[in-house]
Amino acid sequence: KFRYEQQKKKRGQQKKSA
Repeated sequence: KFRYEQQKKKRGQQKKSA
């Protein structure tokens, strides 16, 4: 669960930065 949440957060940050 922790890994899944971290990956989702990382993807969200990349999308915002893009």
